[in-house]
Amino acid sequence: MNIIIRPAEEKDYPAILELNEADVEMLSPIDEEILRRMSQLTALFQVVEIEGTIAAFQMVYREGSSYWSDNYKWFCNKYPCFLYVDRIVVGSEYRKYGIGRRLYEEVISYARKTGVPLVTAEIDIAPKYNTASMAFHKSMGFREVGTKPYGRVTVSLQALEIEAGQMERNTLINIRIVDSKHKVDINIPNEPFPLFGRMIPRYEDGKWSYTTEKSEDISEMRFPDENYDYDAMSENSTFIGAYNGEKCIGLAIMQEGFFKYMYLYDLKVNSAYRGKGVAAMLIDKAKKIAAEKGYRGIYTQGQDNNLGACLFYTKYGFRIGGLDTEVYKGTSQEGKADIIFYYDF
Repeated sequence: MNIIIRPAEEKDYPAILELNEADVEMLSPIDEEILRRMSQLTALFQVVEIEGTIAAFQMVYREGSSYWSDNYKWFCNKYPCFLYVDRIVVGSEYRKYGIGRRLYEEVISYARKTGVPLVTAEIDIAPKYNTASMAFHKSMGFREVGTKPYGRVTVSLQALEIEAGQMERNTLINIRIVDSKHKVDINIPNEPFPLFGRMIPRYEDGKWSYTTEKSEDISEMRFPDENYDYDAMSENSTFIGAYNGEKCIGLAIMQEGFFKYMYLYDLKVNSAYRGKGVAAMLIDKAKKIAAEKGYRGIYTQGQDNNLGACLFYTKYGFRIGGLDTEVYKGTSQEGKADIIFYYDF
């Protein structure tokens, strides 16, 4: 699939308006005249083109423009320098390909290049709580900086800080195979991750779907360190490391599968680097390895109560292909289930 992200052009306006209308319940309605006025004020106005079809678009503003959005004005009154993501709209048939994340990465890259320290956005939290969007923004590193009611809708106002030195740190990150000379790198310690809800899969009419359930309280979990044996595992495992300089800050382990999907056995990223695209970079490399070996895709699993991980897989483009409700019975983790995710090439 050939995905092109490019500046929006006037010829794209009919497709953009159609995409906006399809999601108008979550967005403000616009017509061509309003779109033209909005476009003249944007700092970043991009479309995603797939095989000649406009699959998504985004509109982003700098502080100090005459854009009339009340939420944008709220950020203007609070911050002297920022980017405001007014809308990212992805067509329903393209939502499994990680396009939203790629568009946000475009925004973050633009912020780094232009020296903007903050990226802002808002999420509906009432009358309907947008659990998936909240989890997605959390995984990108956003935090809530306020709430604002207007009419019967309440929004969570979110901000992502572009840290000093972040550009240099991410530029130095490279993905490579961990060889025997660096075998100690496969035992980077596990770190806590938040538990804030549950993914609930459903199988009906031969298709999997899911809903999410938000927890009233957010807790943390940390897996025990594995103490992997490089020599014992290397016969059927490929170790992929994410490196900042010579420090391994992320790891993916791929194992040979007995059918046409290679197994993503483990995926972890140091907490300081989460929400910065490192996990996606590791999977990008894993895909190349699996394809070179002749596999038709990748499969992995996530605990149903690890909503952040499960949503990450679905946002990247994995699909649900199964549910194991038996795996934790008789253990200290009884009550959980494993969701099986598949990524097709």
